[in-house]
Amino acid sequence: MLTFDQAKQLILQKIPHCTSNNPEWLIDDTHCCEYPDYWYIWGNARGFVEYGDTLYLLVGSNGYLVDKCSGEIIALNNRLSPQQYMRDRQDERAAAGKHHVLCYVPPENPHARKIELLKLKHLFSCNYAKISQLQNQSEWLSTRLFTLQNIQNELAKHGITTQIILCDELAEHIIVWQYDCGEHDYLKLSHFIKDIQKQCFQAA
Repeated sequence: MLTFDQAKQLILQKIPHCTSNNPEWLIDDTHCCEYPDYWYIWGNARGFVEYGDTLYLLVGSNGYLVDKCSGEIIALNNRLSPQQYMRDRQDERAAAGKHHVLCYVPPENPHARKIELLKLKHLFSCNYAKISQLQNQSEWLSTRLFTLQNIQNELAKHGITTQIILCDELAEHIIVWQYDCGEHDYLKLSHFIKDIQKQCFQAA
């Protein structure tokens, strides 16, 4: 198991701009922390670390995670927090190679189905033929679990019921969002709606 000092030395040895020979870049111990499986190492330009001068702030980097056992270094961009990365990794391991998919769940009651049909029509700004297509292609979106859960919660506010399942293979019509999106990217329902309109309704 790597110690904190060993993790810092790995960063200084393997990351080009973080070398100990670069006096303008420093590791800031006050921003570093320990997680069960990783050390989180953060550094930045000397002018920012020592004096807090934002003119020297190096943007685009959110530090590094160092695996305590393997020594693997994971660079985090400024949209990816260490907590998010570890949560995503845990979800991916639990999925065991399968894909998380957000699926529409229609109401069983016929009257409730009619009401929800109107909700879907209004939400996605489309005609009944396209809503019928959307209902028949009930597997809607695949991406990281955290994002799917946020979309699911937003849809629930509009009275739309969905579930998240695991699939071995993705159907051709399913929208796929990239896993490297940041904590707050792609969480807006409006983005999901636009992708539904563009991808799922294009043939209708």
